[in-house]
Formats: sequence, structure tokens, C-alpha cells
Amino acid sequence: MKVWLFLAATWVLWTAIVGPAAWVCSSSLSETGDGDNNTLSFDKVAFHVTGSTKKTYSSFLESLRTHLKSGTVVHEIPLLPAQSGSQQNLLLVELFYLLNEPITLVLNRTNAYVIAYQAKDRYYLLADTSDNPQLYGSNPHRLTFTGTYIDLERVATNREKIDLGINELAQAINTLYYWSPPQVETSVARSLIVLIQTVSETSEIWSN
Repeated sequence: MKVWLFLAATWVLWTAIVGPAAWVCSSSLSETGDGDNNTLSFDKVAFHVTGSTKKTYSSFLESLRTHLKSGTVVHEIPLLPAQSGSQQNLLLVELFYLLNEPITLVLNRTNAYVIAYQAKDRYYLLADTSDNPQLYGSNPHRLTFTGTYIDLERVATNREKIDLGINELAQAINTLYYWSPPQVETSVARSLIVLIQTVSETSEIWSN
């Protein structure tokens, strides 16, 4: 119930958006870490914020749910995959704003949590994310906070004080794209709060 109530609230944020349809795609993506000959394959979903509408946002969330669900349904509710311990149980979400280069969120498919993101060919890992050189390369930056709201709000601010909407989503993408250490992490944590609430939380399926 909580997820659907939040989705309804988020849906309202798109009622004033007009413009051409945003591009939404689903495909597999091969990632090769620096200096490693092994190739990992991950599913990928992409969303263009510029020109987005309620319809394209809804299609984006539906595509996310399709990639996240395990295929098991209980009481007409699709379930997320069970915990497997595999580092390859990930979903990549590309978010485009004004530039042709996106930021890429890395979601844990077992719970839809954001565990890392990529910007300008570098990965940024949350504090409790496991190392994965095959995906993250040899030079990822580890942030000082986890993806829990307690930690994110400690670095940023209470999420109830953060507005949500298309402009805030675009700004969050822009912030993560241009941020780099040693800048303070406040804007990163704030941006992740926006992205978690408008992307991963609204696409959540019942976890088993």
C-alpha cells in the first residue's frame, strides 16, 4: 500500500509536464572492468527526462518493474527475486537530461535499492556496497554514507524538506553528473534521495 500511495503522489508531479515523448528502452548491457578480460552482462533501462510526460514516466516505471520482478506472483503481487548473493544480480538504469551522456544508477534487483551510480566513466559506490572490479573498474570512489534514509538524511537533510518533481529529478541528474571529490557530499546525498523516491521506490515490487 505504501508503494502505491507514493506512486500516486509522484504521478501528480507529472500532470503539468508537456512535450514530446521521452525515449525509454530496455536492453542488455555488457560491462568490462579495467584490465579484465571477463565480460559481465546486465539488463539496462533508460529514461530521458527532457520532454517526459506522464505516459513516458509510467512506461519507464513499468519497464523497471518488468526487469525487477522474479516471475513469482503471490496474491496477484509480483515478487522481487530472492536473495542470491550474486554480484551480477543487478539492474542498470540510465537517466538522461540535457547531455547525450547519462548517469547510470546500479540497482540491487533483490530489493530495488540503489547501491552505486556511474557518471563520466567513473563509478561512485555507497559505503556498504561490495567491491566488484569487473563492473566498477579499478578506480571507483566510495562515498561515506549508505543508501538508508537515516544515513542520507544525516548528510543532506530530512527528505520531507526535499521537493520532488521533474525539475528536481533533472537537477539531481545534473548534480551527480558534474560532482566529483573532494567536493562535499551534501548535494550527492540530496540528489540520491530525489532519485530513490522518484525512480527505485516507485518501481518497487513486493520483496519475498
